[in-house]
Formats: sequence, structure tokens, C-alpha cells
Amino acid sequence: MLQPTSFVSSMPDPFPQELVDRIIDEVRYVHRYETHRKAIWKACSSVCRSWRTRAMHHLVRSFSLNLSGTRDNITIKEIQALPRLIKFKAPPTFPASFVTRVCISCAYKFKIVQEVMCSLHLYPNLRELNLHYVPFSDFSRSKFKTLSKALDRFPPPPLHRLELHNTSFIDPEHFLSFIGMSHFSTLTVLGLFTVKYEGIFDCWLDGALIKHDPLSGEPSFASATSLSLREGCQNTGRLIMDIIRILGKSITELELEIDHVQGWDFDPNQFPSLRRLSLTFDRLSLIALNLLGRLTVLNALTHFSLRVIGSFQYFWMDKPDREKIIQGLDHALTPISRMPSIQEIVVPKLPGAFESLIESRKTGHLVEGDCG
Repeated sequence: MLQPTSFVSSMPDPFPQELVDRIIDEVRYVHRYETHRKAIWKACSSVCRSWRTRAMHHLVRSFSLNLSGTRDNITIKEIQALPRLIKFKAPPTFPASFVTRVCISCAYKFKIVQEVMCSLHLYPNLRELNLHYVPFSDFSRSKFKTLSKALDRFPPPPLHRLELHNTSFIDPEHFLSFIGMSHFSTLTVLGLFTVKYEGIFDCWLDGALIKHDPLSGEPSFASATSLSLREGCQNTGRLIMDIIRILGKSITELELEIDHVQGWDFDPNQFPSLRRLSLTFDRLSLIALNLLGRLTVLNALTHFSLRVIGSFQYFWMDKPDREKIIQGLDHALTPISRMPSIQEIVVPKLPGAFESLIESRKTGHLVEGDCG
């Protein structure tokens, strides 16, 4: 983590602060490589005080703790002695105050997970927590209670976003016991990517990004979770879809990455408050397009986005049924475009597709997006 620079000029800046902030923000779009971006932001932080705060925001806004290599043949004491873990648990106050996102990877032992989680309070402006390769299925529900009690002593800042990557849980109740902790009560965004039940491979969904608008008046994630824990919840063998169903009435925005559309079960009636929906398919098949006809029951839907993974674009021009797919796309999107609530429909950027849809004049509110 960066230390304060030794010299920062206090000379007045001739530019408005809004313009300075915008210029510094644009660095992330101009340079592809993070090392180049960080070098520029580091230089910006030394220009003058009005440049420093914004530059530091980008330089240290995200902090990653990777504990890979600590799964086997290493004791907890040896892990605790790792410099990167010591650094995480004792950050300098100045840069720690700029951190808004923390990513924890490969914390395989419960005691280490507990220590890391109990150190989050050291980052007062932390709002996003990403957990990668944390084997939750190895931890019992009683362990989650132990973790919750420990966090009562060292409560983390109010988290708005939680992402889980490449992990597993025992069943729906086990998952809800974790995200249902009171310390996650402020969550409005939940990301699930390659998250499954232990020993079960979910071939339908690669990931989901679930959002709740606190101003919507609908039950929060915490309320829905608490209710499901009391009443019980169904285990279909597909964790992500089970959790989406449980949180259904709370969800106002939903992004799904669908790996295998055949046999995929999606019931829009479970999401009466859904305003924004994004579906990403592995291919633009007629089976996928037929599923779009279900979406017209979403009376609150204002924005719909249809995407395909980037590799699909490479095969698009060689597909002999390309025109048939475009016609099917037009047919599938027309009823959605006529929904009273709809404001925008984003379609994938595929050669000839957007132009053909515009020429047909059947589907309105169209915007051309990208492939993934």
C-alpha cells in the first residue's frame, strides 16, 4: 500500500476541481495496462493538493490479499506470519481511508477467514468485498455463528456489494446463514460467479449479479434472507437460481450469464420489481430467443440488455442461418419493445444485425451494445 509522498505542492490550481477530477478519472480509459495507469496516477498525486485526493482515490481504492499456497502443509501460525497478511491487518491509516474495495483470495482455513474479516474495520470507507476461492462448504453453520460473534466485536464498515467467486456451499440454508449475518444487512449488490453446491456442477449459469434499490420500497436482501431461513427453502441443485428465487421480490436489477440455455428454468413472475435485466448467452440460438417471450410479464421492466459472449462474434459471419437468427431476434424483441414500461433495449454488436432490426421497424427503443 502506498505511503504519503514526501512533497506535494500547495500552489493554487488554475482549473476547476470538477475538471481536474474528470481528467484524472479518464486515465483508466486511456491506458490499457494497470501498471501504466498507476504510474500516471502516482505522478498526478505529486502535482498539488487538489490533484492528490483524486489520484489517491484511484491508486489505493482497491486492495487485494492473495493467500494462495496456504492450503496444504502450512500451519495457521505460518500463515499469520506472512508479510502480506500482516500488512493487511495493520495498514497505514492514511491510504487505508481511501480503500473502498477489498479482494480476499485463497483463504482456506476458517481461523484465517475470521481474522481477515475482523480486520475489515480498519478500512473505514470499505464498501465492496470480493471473496475468491474461499471453501465455505468446509465451514459448518456453527462456524458462521462464531464468525458473526467475532464481527460483533470488530464490525466492518457498511458493505454495499459482496461478490463470491469459485466457491461452494452445502445447501441453501448454509448459504443464507452466511449472507444473512447482520453485518451484511446493508448489501444492495450480490455477485455470484461459479458458485455452486458442494459436489454439484451447475451447467446452466456461470454467474449472476443481483441488485436491490433501497428506494424501491421492496424488502431488502436481509429481510428476504431472514424470511427464507425461518420458512425453509427449496434445493433444486442449482445454487444461483435457488438464491435468485429466494431474493426474487427484492431484486430490482439482474444480470445473468447463461452457459447452457437448454433446460434452463427462468420464471419472470418471481421478479415483480425487476426494472433492469441483462441476459448473456453463449450463443444466439433460436432456443434462447424463444425464452424472451416470457419477459412481457415484467411490468416494471424499463431496460433490457441481450448479450452474447465475445467469441460468438468470430463465428457470426460464417453462420449460414444468420438471417434466420436476425428474424427470430426481431420477432422475440418486438413484444418487449411494446411494453408500456420499456425505455431501452440493448442488442449485441453483430455485423448486420442492428441495421436489419432498424430497417424492419418492428422493434423500438433499440441501442447497439457489445458482445460481452
